[in-house]
Amino acid sequence: MNSKHFHEIKVQPRWPYLSVLISERALAQLKHAQSEIRKDLDGINLILTRGYESYFTTKLRRIPRKLGSIIFAIIYPSRKSECIEIFSPNGHDESGDHIDVSVELDGCKLKFLPWGVFTSAEKLNEIHKQNSKLLTVVWTALQNSGFKIHPNRTESLQIHCDLQ
Repeated sequence: MNSKHFHEIKVQPRWPYLSVLISERALAQLKHAQSEIRKDLDGINLILTRGYESYFTTKLRRIPRKLGSIIFAIIYPSRKSECIEIFSPNGHDESGDHIDVSVELDGCKLKFLPWGVFTSAEKLNEIHKQNSKLLTVVWTALQNSGFKIHPNRTESLQIHCDLQ
């Protein structure tokens, strides 16, 4: 899918969406985070992938989320407690202050969740270890710009963050 730029921020909606809706405040803070990242690491760009979802969209996604949650619990019974964190709207249905971003390094989009939310805990740990410096820079810039990174390991690698 082609990316678009909006005020220095690359926008690449996650399937099935064609656009990403966020608040003006979140956009301003995301721009601030992007400028902080550029100070620390050259060639790193944030990609906005998800923002506000309407009540209608949230209701449509209820069944796929429930099904995903059931499958996740079957595959990873020891991680069943994570289902609510991973398969809930996580504020995307409340306002445009809850966003997901990806990271681009030297023009290539990085994939921290190779199997999406179904990435194993072992793989999550490996990815986190391999990318710890980059993730620290990105998470710190977002936090310094007023965002709170989701505490769940899967959600944090999806870079789900909430503007405080």
